[in-house]
Amino acid sequence: MMTKINGSVFARLRAGIQGGPSAVTRICRFVLKAPFRARNLSIEELAQACGASPATVHRFCRKLGYGGYKEFQLDLAASLGSSDVGIIEDFDENARPKTIVRQVFDYHRQGVIDTERMLDVRVLTRVARLIQRSGRVLLLGFGASGSSARRAADALLNLGFTAVAVVDPYTQIFATDNAGPGDVVVGISHTG
Repeated sequence: MMTKINGSVFARLRAGIQGGPSAVTRICRFVLKAPFRARNLSIEELAQACGASPATVHRFCRKLGYGGYKEFQLDLAASLGSSDVGIIEDFDENARPKTIVRQVFDYHRQGVIDTERMLDVRVLTRVARLIQRSGRVLLLGFGASGSSARRAADALLNLGFTAVAVVDPYTQIFATDNAGPGDVVVGISHTG
């Protein structure tokens, strides 16, 4: 698997931190907090810094969509070289509310920029056209991805589409079995 190196690593890390296994969450947090340090670490050094094994770091890279650790490192370097790194630090207990609000908004603004970088507009346009012509849109997600499915269904309902969020894994089986040729089924996963 060869992933396009496009500086999207921070968007992938933010997605990976949500609802992932504890080792994945630890690695994501470490890299988000210290990206310049992480960029220069070997796979063994990153594993040790995060209390994980090198195999876990490799699986983490694959879970984020990279072929391996080298590809992850290259995208991390590209991200650090081409963008304003949006990292949210732990808040100091003496931090002023205005400072905290600014940091949170900066972090989310950067997340939107990183996500835009990852988008394939041709694929997005094709999906939008399918949804426009659909009879019904089923949005499948579980855990944190289920929350995203609910938000997406609400947004589509507000636009006048028939959309249903299906967040129970067993119900997802029946819902997809009953999907017809005019329906669109969207699977949502923050963690791959």
